[in-house]
This record gives sequence, C-alpha cells and structure tokens, in this order.
Amino acid sequence: MSTIEIPLLVPSSSMTTVSSTNTGSTATTSTEHKLYPQRWIIMVLFMLYTINGGMQWIQFSIINDIVVKYYSVSPTTVEWTSNIFPLSYILCIVPSLHVLERIGIRNMMLIATTGTFTGAWIKVFSVAPNRFYLVLLGQAFQAIFENCTFAIAARFTAVWFGAKEISIAGALALFGDQVGGAIGFKLPSLMIHDNSNTAVIEDGLRRMHCSIAALSTLVLLLIITFFKEKPPLPSSVAQTLQNKVKTEPVLKKLKYILEQPSFILILLSYGLCIGAFNAFAVLLNQTVLNHFPGHDEAVGNIGFVLMLAGMAGSLILGYSLDKTHLFKENAAFVTICTTISVILFTCSLTIHDIRFVYGSAMLIGFFIQGFYSTGVQMAIEVTYPITEDVSSAIMMAFVHMVTLILTSGYGYAVKQYGDMKSNIGLICIFSLSATFALFIPPNLKRQKFEHSVEVEEIQEFL
Repeated sequence: MSTIEIPLLVPSSSMTTVSSTNTGSTATTSTEHKLYPQRWIIMVLFMLYTINGGMQWIQFSIINDIVVKYYSVSPTTVEWTSNIFPLSYILCIVPSLHVLERIGIRNMMLIATTGTFTGAWIKVFSVAPNRFYLVLLGQAFQAIFENCTFAIAARFTAVWFGAKEISIAGALALFGDQVGGAIGFKLPSLMIHDNSNTAVIEDGLRRMHCSIAALSTLVLLLIITFFKEKPPLPSSVAQTLQNKVKTEPVLKKLKYILEQPSFILILLSYGLCIGAFNAFAVLLNQTVLNHFPGHDEAVGNIGFVLMLAGMAGSLILGYSLDKTHLFKENAAFVTICTTISVILFTCSLTIHDIRFVYGSAMLIGFFIQGFYSTGVQMAIEVTYPITEDVSSAIMMAFVHMVTLILTSGYGYAVKQYGDMKSNIGLICIFSLSATFALFIPPNLKRQKFEHSVEVEEIQEFL
C-alpha cells in the first residue's frame, strides 16, 4: 500500500496536502492559490459591457406607444424587440457553451463585444419610419451576442475571485446588467420629450442610438486592450477540483446537473420568479398608462427607481450570502417578499396616486433583483464541481423560456381581461416560486469542498 498526496489548497499563498491510501506509486503535487488586484479591473470591464447590453433590452418596450406611432407597427411587434432576447438565448445557449469550452473567456468576450458593437451601429441607421426591420436586426445582433456573456459571468467570477467573496462578485457581475436596465428605462424618455411630434421622436431616437453606439465602441476597445483570460494562479480551493472536470463534454455535464433534485427545485423557483418579473417589466408601459394616461415619462421613472432599488438589493443580499451562506433562507425570504410587493403594486394602481406605484415598484426591484445573484449562486453550490457556466446557463435558459411564455400570455391577458386580473395571475406564479424555494434542501457542495480536510470528503466529488 502506498500513499498518494492530494493537494488541498487553503487561503493565502500557502499549501496543505491530505493523504489517501491506495495502490500505486507515490505522487505529490502542490498548487498555490492567490487573489490578484487585477480582478477588480476585469470586473469593471465586464460590468461596462453588461451596462451597455442591459440598457438595450427594454429601450423600445418602455416607449411602446411612441415606437408604435413612429414606425406604424403594432404594440405586440414592439414587444418582440425585448422578446427576441429570451428567444435567442434558448436557441444559442448550448452552442455558446461549446464555444466557451474551446476558445476561453477572453475570446468569448471579444466575440460578444464585437457582436453588440455591430448591433448598436445597425440601429443608428434604423431611424426612419420604414426601417423597423433594422431595429429588429440590430436587436437580434444584440440579443445573440449578449447571451454569450451569461455563460461567461459565473465562470469568470469563480476564476478570478476567492471563496469568501464569490457571492458579492456574482452580484457585481449582474450589477452592470441592472445598471443598464435602469438606464434603459430612463434614457428613452430623456431623449424623447414630445411624443406628438414625429421630428422630435426621430431626433430623440437618433441621439439615443448614437449614444449607445459610441459606448459600444469604447467598450470594445477596452475589452480588446485590458480583458484577460485568467490569473496566473487559481483563486480558490474549489477551482482545483473544477479543473479536473472542466474538459468533460457539455452534454455529460448537463445530464449530471439535471439529475440533481435540489437543482430542479431551484430551477423552478428561479425561473418562475425571474420570468414573471421580466414579463411584468416588458408590459410596464401598458400597465401604468392604463391607469395614468399621459404619464409616459413617469413609466420610465418607475422602471428607473425599480432598477436602482434592485442594485441596492443585489449588493446587500450578495454581501449577506458571503457572510452567512444561508442560501435557502435567502431565496425563501426574497421570493415571499417579492410576492407581497407585487400584491402592493397591483393595489397601488387602484389608488390613483402614482407615488404609491413608485413605492411598490421599488420594493419589487429591491427583492427580485437580489434573487438574480442568489438563485444562480445557489445552483452553482448544489451542482459543484460542474463548472459555473453550465449550471447558470441552464438557469437562464429556463428563465428565458418562461419569460417568452409569460410575456405572451400576460400581454394577451392584459388586452382581454385587463391588467388587474392579469396581475393576479402573476401573483399566483410568484407564490408558486416561493413555495418551491421553501422546499429546497441545503446541499452546499462547493462550500463543503472549500472547507474539507478529509480525503473521503474530497473523493466523493471526483
């Protein structure tokens, strides 16, 4: 019997090894891990990219009535400028994962940034009443290539950040998308002040598209110059084991993940909650204007404060997760509070005081945006050691599928039955999400491995 030394990395630049008795020759390997200050530069670059992408998702839907008037298209057609994002994700996520495995994080970011840069410039030339097809083409480019980064986000945070900061890093990676979403709610109404004048609408659209194209160009240049693949040394203990499974085929990883009962419950809770929120956001313009006619600018402001509150919620809940690791409790709390907030929002529409709409929208944003990071990090925990990009990609694919279904269904229901009855349907979906969250078993594999000191505990993952 001989001893095989299995490296167990610990914080700082030190090393620890644990032994396992087995038949074979003796082999000792050791690897240091270290955190580099450069990780914050990489994070800022990623956030700039997601800000640029996030602001384009909702930019047409939030001024639905103005776009309908200028391009002479139906409200449903305008909704597809947002719906094209979840549709493209569903179609492109598996190919994106294959490409990411083969070309790495940096090259994937270069492809994504180039694609969104192209989409932004296409929309610059879409400003004419007969060029709505260019709006859709530009949004398609944006949607297809932005979706690449959903596969990147969880991977690059795990590669660059340590175990004690992984949740807040995940929240920051999504923070840019939330900032972009807030700008996307506000920018169109800032650019277009008079929706009764076609010339004013045209000038506003042109300025909006040129601003976004300029930002896209800057982001592309920064990514080319400064974005790096990975640090010289691993960032955490957990990265050691993941390096062993990283080369496994994507379909094999998908099969393993979908066999985890904990993951299925997280998937259902997360998908229903975020999908219902996305449908709510896409149709915010129509819902609010039904009760407050002529308040076009207020719709953008409501969306803006909703996203601002979401940024605070995301960071606070991300920090809390790093300190407590109470993933299940956090998820249950957030989904229950989101359900209550949507009930308050629905009631506020009947009060005919728009201040109550602002207040309830802020509550929705605070809680649900915090779940964006919590849900993804919880899924990563229960599916470890499968790499983060695969589990988060499945989560987002399900979210986008639910988003498509609920946006279409909610839009139809609003037209047929009114927004009050339709909101009751959304409340039921949020309640179902909270119910699934309550039954998620705590099974934090990544945390367990990070703090393992026994060989048996490590070997169960291999």
